[in-house]
Amino acid sequence: MILFDENNLSPVRRRTLERLTSAALKLYQEQKFPSSEEITREAEYAKVTLKSYFSTHSEFVEYVVKQVINSFDKPAMDNTAEENVEKLLTWGFGGTGYA
Repeated sequence: MILFDENNLSPVRRRTLERLTSAALKLYQEQKFPSSEEITREAEYAKVTLKSYFSTHSEFVEYVVKQVINSFDKPAMDNTAEENVEKLLTWGFGGTGYA
């Protein structure tokens, strides 16, 4: 699997991560947690849709989808939404440079 350097993302990749972060924060703040089945279903749909639009970025799309499907755990509710999202995104980047 290819890991992406957060500091050297293309504009398309950076905007994709910004949208993921924004959407995740909104869900956490509203305490709406989809089931792992819903996430898998949506991720598979997104993979097909995104690959049709971003064929040159298929590795990145595959990378993002795999992180969502393979790593979803409902965050502990004693943390803030921002901390939970940061943990998920940190894990998505392979934990390099973060603790």
